[in-house]
Amino acid sequence: MAGEHSSNPDSLHTVQRRESLPCTVEELFEAFGNPVRRWTLSHLHSTPRKAVSTDELAERCAEAENTADDPERLAFALHHTHLPKLDDVGFLDYDPDAGTVRGPDADVVEASVDELRSCLSEVVEE
Repeated sequence: MAGEHSSNPDSLHTVQRRESLPCTVEELFEAFGNPVRRWTLSHLHSTPRKAVSTDELAERCAEAENTADDPERLAFALHHTHLPKLDDVGFLDYDPDAGTVRGPDADVVEASVDELRSCLSEVVEE
C-alpha cells in the first residue's frame, strides 16, 4: 500500500503478474528496457499487421539507429533475443521459421504502458 513499507527487504524484487497483462511487470520493464526493442515496436506500429522479414527489420533498424552493428549482427540479435522477448510478452507475432514478424498489438502495448505508469506511480507514492 502507498505510504507503508514492508519489513521484507526482498519485497521490492517480487515479480507480480497483473490480471490485465499477459506477463509480469518485470518482464514489461525488460521488454521496454532495450532501445532496439523500443525501435522495433515503433517501426512495426507504422506497418500494422503486415509481415516484415527480420533481415529487412535489421537493415532499417541499423539505418535508423545509426548503430555500429551491421545489419547481419542485428538480424542475429533480433532473431535470438529481441523478437522472442517481444513475442513472449504478447507485443507481436514472431515466426522464427519463416523469419517474419507481425505487430505490434497496439491494445496490448498500450495496456502495458498504462500498467507500467501505474506501477511507477505506486512506487513514487511510497
